[in-house]
Amino acid sequence: LLRGNLEASHEVVLGVTPVDIAQGEYAAMHPGQTSWADNHPLSTAADIIHAAIHRLEGAAYGEGNHTGYDNAKYWAMGGPKKLENPAPHPAREKLACRAMEYAP
Repeated sequence: LLRGNLEASHEVVLGVTPVDIAQGEYAAMHPGQTSWADNHPLSTAADIIHAAIHRLEGAAYGEGNHTGYDNAKYWAMGGPKKLENPAPHPAREKLACRAMEYAP
């Protein structure tokens, strides 16, 4: 991520490998229609990192025709786990404060 490899960082966080990238991309475009999320559960830290990566995309449209901001909000709330109140985490709190300072 620090070297500018945004897409590669995104894939690593999701647990995608070169062997199953097609399955991972299909699952991303068809949420709830595959067992990908069940087979590749993400930790709270992974959700937060995933949200931060999408936040870097900003207002640009990407997967599912969502902006980076919208995708970041989804992952900040636990992604497919759809948490109403995510557990407190120091990184989540810092990112939320910074996000409110700089972008919608």
